[in-house]
Amino acid sequence: MSVADKQVVRQCLSLLPLQDFVAPFLDYRKQLKTVHLLKLFITAQLLNWDSLRTIESAIRSDEEFQAEFQVQSISKSQLSRRMNSLPVEITQA
Repeated sequence: MSVADKQVVRQCLSLLPLQDFVAPFLDYRKQLKTVHLLKLFITAQLLNWDSLRTIESAIRSDEEFQAEFQVQSISKSQLSRRMNSLPVEITQA
């Protein structure tokens, strides 16, 4: 992935009104917070990552993404569980 791609992703994420987003009931004892999950899937959409396995590989191989999403590693099964536990209303807000 090029530096330009990462820059575009950073700019898009910075435009989202997520600075004050808090979901304590959804994030209780979760490694991947809801706000970072949303950013992660937006990034996946922007970069055309087509599967949970691709997302997992991209996060594991890129320290900048690990810092952005505040995870050191994430598995496809963790992503699937977090995605399935996310209420639809969160994405419609």
